[in-house]
Amino acid sequence: MASIEIKATRMGKSVVFNLPCRERELREGLTDLYGTPPSHAVIEVAQVTFPKELGTLTGQMLDLDALNYLARRIDGFSDSEANAFFEGMKAEGMTDLKDLINLTCNLNRYSLITNIGSFAEIGRAHKLNTTGVIPTRENETPAQTAAYEKLGRDLIASGTGRFTEHGLLFVDRETEFVTAYDGTAFPPYYDNTTCMMYATLSFNGKEELIFLPDEETAITKAIRRLGAAELSDCDVTLEQGSAGLIGQLYESINRSEGLLAMNQVMKRLDGLDYQDTDFLLLLARHTGVHSAENISLLADHIDELYLIPADDAIEVGQYVLNEGDEFHADVDLWDFIDMEAFGEFYIDQKGGMFIEGGLLCSSTGQYVKSVLDQLEPEPGLHLQQ
Repeated sequence: MASIEIKATRMGKSVVFNLPCRERELREGLTDLYGTPPSHAVIEVAQVTFPKELGTLTGQMLDLDALNYLARRIDGFSDSEANAFFEGMKAEGMTDLKDLINLTCNLNRYSLITNIGSFAEIGRAHKLNTTGVIPTRENETPAQTAAYEKLGRDLIASGTGRFTEHGLLFVDRETEFVTAYDGTAFPPYYDNTTCMMYATLSFNGKEELIFLPDEETAITKAIRRLGAAELSDCDVTLEQGSAGLIGQLYESINRSEGLLAMNQVMKRLDGLDYQDTDFLLLLARHTGVHSAENISLLADHIDELYLIPADDAIEVGQYVLNEGDEFHADVDLWDFIDMEAFGEFYIDQKGGMFIEGGLLCSSTGQYVKSVLDQLEPEPGLHLQQ
């Protein structure tokens, strides 16, 4: 479900954006509005369909990327955090997009309490809202319980609480409102987005966090927001997401060929499951492949390739008869089988080729050598003939 749904208009045309969304979806919507999408789009918001609290954005000219960023922040909120955000927005009278983005970084100033059954409950909820952590009830000491009760009593006595449709709101005016967003680079944050890798770009004291893989346009926009001319001007720090072991290969590509090459490979492998990516990593290790181009080539054939752990034709024959589905023979019959001849037959039938680690075969019968011969020469490549 979208966190923000808006209708944008331009010269009689209208497009609905369901945010947050990927760069490709932004570009498709902008193409409908402009024909040729601009690299930096400021759109007229004709209507905010959802959420109603952001209806104040209607009629404004807004940076679409910034609005998409705000939607991603809201999308990562829990229900209680989202309610605190909306009530904080109303309490501060915020209607400016930059202010709203900064509000997402300051939720600890806005304590929204739904359980007001006792002073202790109020104090306990306020402590959790403002610090993010409190002991569980089972581990709560009598002294902590008393402190929560005093805190709750003091809050009520202060008269600063404001009843809202989502609960009792207290605004902590003593805590500084941090301006994390100055209208340029988006403040880095981790949300519930599932991605393979995170890349932090740093330039002149500013940072942007990119969720990879992504469109190259999204990376280019982040570079521009940082004020850098090129990616090479930025420091790049990688962090594992959901990539698993294949992340080691991505990091190697980044070191040798750069972030953009790594991103392209990640986009190519994005649809592979863990079994396929683990096998691809195994193939890369056994062949010495590590370039973006060669990894992509192996990925193109990953569904048809498989590896038999054997060093010669005899071991191939034994493995196939013992483990294979296509051929099988009980061990008692092996003395009556020319295992070397059978192994050679299987190797030829499957177009097999020995590499470090075993026999690489193709389920289609295509000769594996014809696939591996397409690999571009690179340091460390080791293929047996």
